Amino acid sequence: MIERHTLGNGMRVLAQGRPESLSTSVVVFVKTGSRNETEKNNGISHFLEHTVFKGTKKRVTYKEINRELDSLGARHDAFTGVEYTGYIIHASKDHFENVLDLLSDIVFEPTFPEKEISKERGTILQEISMYEDSPSDLVTKIFHNIVSEDAYVAQDVLGIESSVKSIRADEIGDYHRKQYTSNNSIIGCSGYLPEKYLDLIDKYFSKVHKGANILVKSKDNPLLEKKVALKTKDIEQANFSLGGVGLSKGHPDRYVSDLLLFILGGGMSSRLWTEVREKRGLAYVINAGSLSWSDCGYYEVYAGVSPDKAYEAIDLVKKELTTIKKDISIQELEMAKSHIIGVNTLSEENLMTLNFNNVKDELSAGGAISLQERTKNYEKVTIDDLKRIAENLFKPENMKLAAIGPFKDEEKFVKILGS
Repeated sequence: MIERHTLGNGMRVLAQGRPESLSTSVVVFVKTGSRNETEKNNGISHFLEHTVFKGTKKRVTYKEINRELDSLGARHDAFTGVEYTGYIIHASKDHFENVLDLLSDIVFEPTFPEKEISKERGTILQEISMYEDSPSDLVTKIFHNIVSEDAYVAQDVLGIESSVKSIRADEIGDYHRKQYTSNNSIIGCSGYLPEKYLDLIDKYFSKVHKGANILVKSKDNPLLEKKVALKTKDIEQANFSLGGVGLSKGHPDRYVSDLLLFILGGGMSSRLWTEVREKRGLAYVINAGSLSWSDCGYYEVYAGVSPDKAYEAIDLVKKELTTIKKDISIQELEMAKSHIIGVNTLSEENLMTLNFNNVKDELSAGGAISLQERTKNYEKVTIDDLKRIAENLFKPENMKLAAIGPFKDEEKFVKILGS
């Protein structure tokens, strides 16, 4: 059962206890990410996430923080997205209070030492370069830039080189004070929870200050008018992403979309894998999926292909997107249900994944729900539902394409997409 509480300072708490568990997982999500940034400070949410581990008022250096995490035998992680930033620690059940102490200090009491920020800037610039050198990552980023209707959603989570180089320590501190507030944060905990776990959470997090309500900005994306984005690069394997606007995280048809995209390209028995790879050998890898946020989303078919097979592969993907609107078998639907329900069931066994998904859904999908409720939502999907959503999503006039490879004629891709 998922329990919901609110501390005196407005901070929300989401708990799913398991008394038999030998471990405990605690996550703090702050509802801020790249869509809260400007063009000038793009990347500051991610920069901040890196630097909270460099020292706090209580733990002065990163060495003290790292030593304490190691001494707990804990697994920990941090991540930045479009709409939120998260920090998670998974440890033995005996360390529940230690985890609260660490997380509250790291997330809400960082000091952002100038020397450490200068060093971390170099690390982040290397991270940006790493993704720029990975065609599969880069083509998805380019596709994200042209398919997102909102310019702030389209921004890169890591930032760009010029913005990261210009972000100062005092700017990070100001951003932290405005965004990292009690009413803009949520705590999630799963696994073993002490009897008075809420009192312990209050002990460590009640001091977090309350801030002004943060309004999410919106701005038209000037790149939205592009049908095709092409990056010419002399590589042996071309990469492309083809897709269009999808559903938001909390859309009532999101369960239908999940099943549809799995049938299309979710596994080795999927239509795209069978038609593009197995039957014709056009691609080494091909898959379909989606990304979604609180008010928007998109679907994407990604493939890595030989450059001389790219046009043929793109044309075949388009045909499959058309065929699936009219022809879906009951066997495909039942297999997709069985797969997704099975994956969700296995995720319940991983406390970090369970905790992450609960809090993410609470923030962006209208509220976290139980495994049983999710299962029912998938089970009730019909073939008519799949055809309805396929007709709505896979409209040729709404499709976009990003491609990387030894290509120079963007207009040729435009014609293939429009044919």
